[in-house]
Amino acid sequence: MVDPSTSRTLRIYPLFTLTKWEVLDSTVIVICAKTLVYIEAKLTRMKSNSYTSNALLDTVTVAIVQLHERLALLVHQLFVGLRSWWRLSRGLGGLEDSIVLLRPGVLRLSCQPGTQRLASSVAK
Repeated sequence: MVDPSTSRTLRIYPLFTLTKWEVLDSTVIVICAKTLVYIEAKLTRMKSNSYTSNALLDTVTVAIVQLHERLALLVHQLFVGLRSWWRLSRGLGGLEDSIVLLRPGVLRLSCQPGTQRLASSVAK
């Protein structure tokens, strides 16, 4: 949030503190943000011209979507890694699974959604 008269930053809202945002009018945006001080979310109304309001809303929406996609990928990678570790600890995995797990960076490259197991044909 920037003061229009002095162009000084008044407040910064990190993405992880935002819980809800909406447009009341073409010039008014309301955001709900949690802070360390307040347990419940605090409403903040911001007024600007319609171009700035739309740009802000688009930026926040895109950032949240990208954050969600990255978290979903991390959860998928964690699941695939744990599943492979469990299979190896139970003696269910083959030699190629062991090689893939021991090579750094391969898990990231071989975890494509829809695969049933770690790919052994990644960059030999």
